[in-house]
Amino acid sequence: MTSIQNTIALNDLVTQLTQKIVNVMITVGETTSKVEELEKTLNSGMESVRTEIKNKSEVIYKSLNDKLEFFQNNSASKLSSVNDKLEFLKNNSETKNQQLEENLNK
Repeated sequence: MTSIQNTIALNDLVTQLTQKIVNVMITVGETTSKVEELEKTLNSGMESVRTEIKNKSEVIYKSLNDKLEFFQNNSASKLSSVNDKLEFLKNNSETKNQQLEENLNK
């Protein structure tokens, strides 16, 4: 091969290599763009999940607080009712004791 042929062959190799580098750079650019789009989609999805979890946890928290308040009120009411009944029984038994004592003293 002559020097000109060698130069032409080398030039062809450089052209092919340059074209391959350009193709790789285009592919890298496309891949980068796809990765960025996937990252945006993932971030948006994660934010949506965070918001949903926050909203659901607030609903659950409120529901639990409402139930706790209901049970506290219900327990207080039942305790008051039991105390009233005990007071009634105590007063009633004191009255009956007095009546029995009066009957026994007659």
